Amino acid sequence: MPIASVVSGKLKKKENMKISYLILLWCMTINLVAQPYVNASSDALKIYNAIELISIGKNKGMHELEKKVDPIDLAYLDISYAPALIDIEFKTGFLGRLHDNNKVKIYETPKTTMELADKFNDKKAGAKLFGYYCKLPKFIKSDTIYYIYNNLDDYLKLLIRFKSPQLIERLKNDYYDWSILAKKAPKKNYPTLEEMRKTSFEESLKFKPSDLYVDCNFIALQIASALNSLKVTGFDDSLIEKLKTQQSWPYASTYSFPKTFNFTSNPNNNWTKIIKNKTSISNFKTDLKKIEKVLIDNFDYCCESKIYEIIEDGLNAYISVTRNNGSDYYRFEIRKDETIKIDLISSIIE
Repeated sequence: MPIASVVSGKLKKKENMKISYLILLWCMTINLVAQPYVNASSDALKIYNAIELISIGKNKGMHELEKKVDPIDLAYLDISYAPALIDIEFKTGFLGRLHDNNKVKIYETPKTTMELADKFNDKKAGAKLFGYYCKLPKFIKSDTIYYIYNNLDDYLKLLIRFKSPQLIERLKNDYYDWSILAKKAPKKNYPTLEEMRKTSFEESLKFKPSDLYVDCNFIALQIASALNSLKVTGFDDSLIEKLKTQQSWPYASTYSFPKTFNFTSNPNNNWTKIIKNKTSISNFKTDLKKIEKVLIDNFDYCCESKIYEIIEDGLNAYISVTRNNGSDYYRFEIRKDETIKIDLISSIIE
């Protein structure tokens, strides 16, 4: 995918919809803004037990778990659930069928594992991502759409953060393999601005035969740029500029590899408050009114706020609140010293 996605906030998996080249060009830069994970079929409060949810994932797979909750919420509840989530995702596998064309196979990316690597700096997630990457096929055309090639920059950025000892050698070999394929591959055609204006959003999401082709030239540029960011000899700025001139993607001249950063913050500590357990909250299934009062007393609980989902595992709970102008996500911990620790995980204004 000839564009670098910027992932912001807490991602929600509402569908497995194909991301078309047209949408990427239309948007120029994708910002996947976090959205509340709401079951639109019911306004009733959902209360889940974390152990039971993990059991669903282990026995029925990641897709069944996703029907209940966003899996990453379990990691926000307790990072100790991360290994189980990774195992569930990889055991489930990634092969599926395109939503609007059952004859076309798709190969999804390990989205939950990517989030665990990105937001929690989970080393097991980083190792699994590298292993997944090493098993990917290289092709000009396939009967399967590999989504990773629609968002390779963000994936490479994570590989660089964890930097397996074999990473540089692997990327160098991949660069040369993709460069050879690029010499054999037909030129990738992209829609003009005029064609984009005439295409509706819904139409742009429909399968096109060209979706089965990858832009080998652009993938070579992306991998070379990753090696350039690692300051590998032979992948200097002059090579990157040369590769840009060989692209058919109309915005290649402005392409740059996403900046990497050192993970320093704890995602459960964006905002923390410790209060007295004055109302004796002891059970997240029965003390709902007490929990709501804590939120009202300690936060800006306005705009028709309403608790719509709780994931609990005894003394801890991940609580989702919806407002008429957004949503909020909290982690509650009932402590032995008669206090409650509350972490504001994220707050979204729509």
